[in-house]
Amino acid sequence: MAMEPINAQEVEQAIQQLQKVIEDFTAGHESFRAALGLSDEDIVALTLLAGQLAEQGQLDNAQTLLEGLIAIEPQEGYLHTALGCVYMQKDLSDAALYEFRVAVDFNPDDIVAHTYAGELYLERGDLENALIHLQRAVELDPDGTNPYGNRARALTLLVATIAKEVQEKGPEAAKALIQAAQQGTASSAESVSAHEASDEESSSEPV
Repeated sequence: MAMEPINAQEVEQAIQQLQKVIEDFTAGHESFRAALGLSDEDIVALTLLAGQLAEQGQLDNAQTLLEGLIAIEPQEGYLHTALGCVYMQKDLSDAALYEFRVAVDFNPDDIVAHTYAGELYLERGDLENALIHLQRAVELDPDGTNPYGNRARALTLLVATIAKEVQEKGPEAAKALIQAAQQGTASSAESVSAHEASDEESSSEPV
């Protein structure tokens, strides 16, 4: 049985009704999180869960969960980084790059977001912005002990070759080189969602 076409007006009305429900529900609360009664620990735990879902291949569920968390806490940079990584796994490069850019706006020291933003810019052949993010990632890992810092180093070393290839063959050539670099660095990469949430959890603990 064929599905009926979606009525745009009905969709718009449904969205407006949902927005009204949210406004009514959060009335008198200082935030959506307060309305839901979520603590910092709850946000971290849900982010870890999203990371586990992504590792299990449940990318749609991970995406839905992270998008919901961002609706509640839009200024938490690590949530944007985690969502960007899910988007990368789904080959949604535009959406992923947007999330990484938002993440570094909120947290300029987010080495994961800088590394992957640089990688995505390289895939586009945008070497100037790629270098900005990759060099920042390297600066954030002066001892060379962070897998994302080392990933950024490996990609930075390719910039000269990529520049030549892009000039001669276009952005598609850069993607092939990036894929080769990913094969060499993938073994050291950790689960990003879990990594980000764990860092957030550690930073919230008393010293």
